[in-house]
Amino acid sequence: MSSSPISKACNTLHQGETMSQVHRTRNIFYAKSIDAAENHILWKLATLSEDFELGIPSNFYSTARFQEFLDLAQERNQILRYAYFPNDCRLQIIPMGSPVHQALCWVLEKNLRDFQSEGSSSNKVLKNLNIGTGSLPIASSRVDHFARRKTPARKKTPDLVISFLSPRGIKFQFTVVLEVGFTETHEDLLGDAFDWLTKIEDVNLVVIVDIKEDRKALQDVKHTTAFQNRARKLVDQFGNEQARARDGSIDDTDGEVTNDRGDGNDDPSSILSDTATDDLIKELETEIDVDDWIGPLSARLEFWELKDETLQQRGESFVSLIHFFSVYHMLTLSRLQDILPRPRKPVQPVIPILDMVPKDQRKKFTKYDLSQVARIDMKQARHRLLAGRRMLALERAREYIRPDLQDADPDFVP
Repeated sequence: MSSSPISKACNTLHQGETMSQVHRTRNIFYAKSIDAAENHILWKLATLSEDFELGIPSNFYSTARFQEFLDLAQERNQILRYAYFPNDCRLQIIPMGSPVHQALCWVLEKNLRDFQSEGSSSNKVLKNLNIGTGSLPIASSRVDHFARRKTPARKKTPDLVISFLSPRGIKFQFTVVLEVGFTETHEDLLGDAFDWLTKIEDVNLVVIVDIKEDRKALQDVKHTTAFQNRARKLVDQFGNEQARARDGSIDDTDGEVTNDRGDGNDDPSSILSDTATDDLIKELETEIDVDDWIGPLSARLEFWELKDETLQQRGESFVSLIHFFSVYHMLTLSRLQDILPRPRKPVQPVIPILDMVPKDQRKKFTKYDLSQVARIDMKQARHRLLAGRRMLALERAREYIRPDLQDADPDFVP
């Protein structure tokens, strides 16, 4: 694929070369300069928690300046992950903290901290554990064993990690890594697990939670007349000028809006202020139908370890932490419980404390110290996912009725 020439400042395309490298096949922002790309990313990170995409030529993306920008955003915990797709010059940004992603991370962290604080005071292992996060450099591999969409990062930051402090207090060693994926593929998560287990010496176990949204079910809802009527009503009540200028067109791409502008003739004084975010969210909570903006969710939790240099799953997958159907709001409580089945016996995946201790340190502890397990509360996970699902629906609805100005202006600087 040919590359567009870059100016001496390595910031903008030469005049006349514009964006021929980028295929404008999707309704996304296209950066005409590195400044515009960085400003757009920072603006989106400040206003959204869900992943987003932008078009950026490979010559921009590969510059040292832009790579340093992305690395710094990861170090500051602004970006969780990013992936570049060179075929259509598309950069996907996954921010820290989609409400759905945060919901699971919160449950995992709380369960582990409760295990540490409520455990036996005589257990010496618990005194050496740290629950939190952190970054470690990861050596790059020439061969990717997984069909990952995203580019493996040079420095990895897990969603949550259990670290072991050596008895002498010299260093923390990552031992159990927990990764939660909402927009990533299952192969992405397996690739992460493989990297942690093969490139970080003391990691014994990787726990992955793969959350999936049924986009097909969401699209089915969006194609209904009922949804289109509800969406138009929201725009009439709360929409800004850009939303109203779409001439009532309904976009069915998961709540995103087009950048086409019509001849809006509404009185601007009748439109709520774009800055009234808190008031808007409160009103939206009473107006929106959650299932208009987010599809059914399902999730599975898995444990992965390394055996004979091969990535292997330990035990069974814990499937369907939560699953909502697009008609659940019309069901009675008893019918809802049928659709959201709970196991006959409580299912609580456990993380053995043995995995939290580096292999070369285990002989220093008693069998009792190494016999305890941390339990993951699946009921709590279901409840948190429900709340996260609603918050994400609110964010998508807000983005639909209040599309941001910079999406229509590639040179916009906030």
